[in-house]
Amino acid sequence: MNTKNGRPPDAWRAASTAIRKDTMKRVKERGVVMLAAEPPLRRIDRVRAGLPAQVLDETATVLGIAKSALMKAAGIPQSTAGAQRRSGKPLSPEDSEKIMRVLRATRRAEEVFGDKREGRAWLTGEAPALGGRRPLDLLDTHDGYELVMDELERIVFGAPA
Repeated sequence: MNTKNGRPPDAWRAASTAIRKDTMKRVKERGVVMLAAEPPLRRIDRVRAGLPAQVLDETATVLGIAKSALMKAAGIPQSTAGAQRRSGKPLSPEDSEKIMRVLRATRRAEEVFGDKREGRAWLTGEAPALGGRRPLDLLDTHDGYELVMDELERIVFGAPA
């Protein structure tokens, strides 16, 4: 029998649909960035099920950038998200992981700066310690994500932003 994550295909599809519905409910209740605050196993389930394409709009709005800029920064092709949005299909697990990285970095920046607006401004502005690059533009790779998160930790311990 073919299985996905230890479940038969029909059970996995049903579970994935329920997870995506719960994701949008949580986004509406608590905001998209709070998905990053959930326990790791819940985040893993959400990524594997595929985040709803609407999460792209919510994330871009929170960061105050165009959705196209978010997708470029995350390394998600414009055509992919547009097709998924029109068809009602979720993001792929790979693209969901990229958006979850953006959300996790956003949440950490908000914590580090103690202010949502300042944390988001740091992510979308040029950071001298990152070679003058925008932290957001480094989040399309795992190494870039680690670099951004490491820089946030340095800021916590007194390094200039």
